[in-house]
Amino acid sequence: MKDRNVSPSTNRRAGGDPFWDSVLDFRYIFRAFRLTIEPGVWVLALLALVIIYTAGRAMDGIWGPQVLSGEIAAFHSPAPGAYREMIVQDRLNRQAALAEMLQDYATPLHSRQIQALEHNPRGAYDAIVAGMERNFHRRLAELVREKPALSANTLHRRQHRLAMELLVNVRQVQSTIGRGIFDAAMHEELRQFSYLVFDVLNPLRIESTSTITAPGQAPTGYEISVAATPRNSSVAWQSDTVWGCLANMFITVPEWLIAGAPPMVARPSQSPGRLVLVRAAYLLTIIIFFLICIATLATVGGAVCRHTAARMAGEDPSIIASVRFAVRRFWLFIRVPLLPVGLILVLGILMIAISLIGAVPWIGPILVGIMFIVFLLGGFMIMLVVLGLAGGLHLIYPCLAVEASDGFDSISRSFSYVYNSPWRVALYTIVALIYGVLTWLFLLLALYVILAVTHWCTNIGMGFFGLEHGAYSGVSVLNTIWPTPQFERLIGPINWWAMGWGELIAALFIYFWLFLLVTLLGAYVVGYYFSSSTIIYMLLRRHVDGEPLSDIASFTETSDAAASPVAGTSLPPAAGGLGQI
Repeated sequence: MKDRNVSPSTNRRAGGDPFWDSVLDFRYIFRAFRLTIEPGVWVLALLALVIIYTAGRAMDGIWGPQVLSGEIAAFHSPAPGAYREMIVQDRLNRQAALAEMLQDYATPLHSRQIQALEHNPRGAYDAIVAGMERNFHRRLAELVREKPALSANTLHRRQHRLAMELLVNVRQVQSTIGRGIFDAAMHEELRQFSYLVFDVLNPLRIESTSTITAPGQAPTGYEISVAATPRNSSVAWQSDTVWGCLANMFITVPEWLIAGAPPMVARPSQSPGRLVLVRAAYLLTIIIFFLICIATLATVGGAVCRHTAARMAGEDPSIIASVRFAVRRFWLFIRVPLLPVGLILVLGILMIAISLIGAVPWIGPILVGIMFIVFLLGGFMIMLVVLGLAGGLHLIYPCLAVEASDGFDSISRSFSYVYNSPWRVALYTIVALIYGVLTWLFLLLALYVILAVTHWCTNIGMGFFGLEHGAYSGVSVLNTIWPTPQFERLIGPINWWAMGWGELIAALFIYFWLFLLVTLLGAYVVGYYFSSSTIIYMLLRRHVDGEPLSDIASFTETSDAAASPVAGTSLPPAAGGLGQI
């Protein structure tokens, strides 16, 4: 690519102090916020989330409610077979709970109908909720008949109490039925993210050194713990540390989707043939979902990385040009991150194949002992790749966006920067994480103010001409459609079942815009991840290779097509060291 023997002194800006410029170069990471909230980047990240969300909901539509409360959190249970037993027991408990609810709320059914619905969560949910709605409207009618003897305030309070009871009952049914697979994974990711925010904002904790066994007994001492890493390996997957949250977000949930989701768990009543068919169908579904996610993030991530790199180089690119760049190099963005994973799999398979010698009676274990150095070397190579992935995975996309390089060159650059400057990589990553959490909280506050002001003003306007209460809810029309937003929960529980037809139609439109607006917070996380990773890569490249931030590879549709057949070829930078998109 460019001349790798450039002296770092040639990159010093006139009048600047090279020492302090090197020490404080992490300040460039603070530009990630401004680059991420550019409308083009933000909308592009929002589009990625909408596509992934739509694909996930389609998967849930195919498989229905499958996941009950606490199942993902219990996936890493250390007890052998405990997770499978939990899944089986949860299904038995759900079946019993549905039978009881069907008898209490559904229209009188024959025993055979109840037994059929016990094994059909979707049908049971519809029947139970329909019965709850009928009971709600029956009690409302009784309340209306008492209206002459009640004051208006008393009537509205009772209506509101009935509406809230209906909401609580429906939510209990939803909890019993369970979530869809994607819905459960998404909520677990959001839960882990909220824990991550808390852990970053509370890095130090004071904990008791003894367990309190008696009421009123005071602890014998205290210790200060750091929320960055787990105290020991037995709590590595708990969400009380930054490490635990990140491990759950990027390891536990994807691993659970592939190997631990309910369709992958064998149940006593399932025949082996049906189990194979269910697993095959589910794996096909999840592979399609992952392909959609990878393709979407490859396009959006590549575009955001290229856009950020061009901005850092002093250019003024359009987001459309950045998307074109990502589309032209789409297959690189797809296959390059998978190359290290493929290398790990190949090395692992080779080690397994060689270890088959140990199955030979008598002589096998002896041969394995003699050749054990081969297994250690294989483990050493896998360790290097794993550490490189842990520290350099987020640098691969920026490398592809900045350099005119092929896949192997991008991986070698990313990994070499990690091994050459591990402490600098750690510093940049920590700064980016803390700054990202703080800016996300700022956007959360801004969004809460927007929603609170909008709700307050709209509520006054809708009740100005005397239309004060909803059809069935006992509260104002707006609070019926859209409860008052809270800072810790911008969109509260929606009581769809206590709305009139007009209110229901209005709620559909309102929540479309509300969910789109709140999803901007998630879009910011996606855009910030790629933007900050690109800045970190460019800072590492300047530190290790002495290349200025303004020096990025130039790509045009003709030059990119001409360079693609030759792996590792490079294009010269544009005049003045500024690349063009």
